[in-house]
Amino acid sequence: MYYCFMETEDLVILIVVLGTLLFGAIIFVMSCVYYVKKDHVIIVEKMENYHGTYEHGFYWFWPFVYHRVGYYATKPIERKIRLSNGRKALINYQILKPKEFHYFHTTVESFINKMSLENVDMNFEAIKENFASIGIDFISIRAID
Repeated sequence: MYYCFMETEDLVILIVVLGTLLFGAIIFVMSCVYYVKKDHVIIVEKMENYHGTYEHGFYWFWPFVYHRVGYYATKPIERKIRLSNGRKALINYQILKPKEFHYFHTTVESFINKMSLENVDMNFEAIKENFASIGIDFISIRAID
């Protein structure tokens, strides 16, 4: 037989407490891991200030200090949008400068709708110029209804 300095009940409690602490530590470490898919980027802030833009890969950041505030595709995107006049359009674009786009605080749909309200006779070149100002390469737009 073997000798144990603790009672069986105390040993079970110790094992449960240590197991819970170990499980909590694993969850804590795993919650700090970010995975960025290929052709995507994340925007990370530290204490509510821009920290960096990270491309494909695994990253680990301290919780409560670093926050992922944006996740964007850097490959060409095709989306259906509803214009403010009720029509629908198919738009192709690519985010070239994710930081600029993120801190402009808008979506592509709302940006196009705002432009269409300000400029009724909008053309392809005007849209392309305005998109470049927020870090997006405008590829095409066409009505689908």
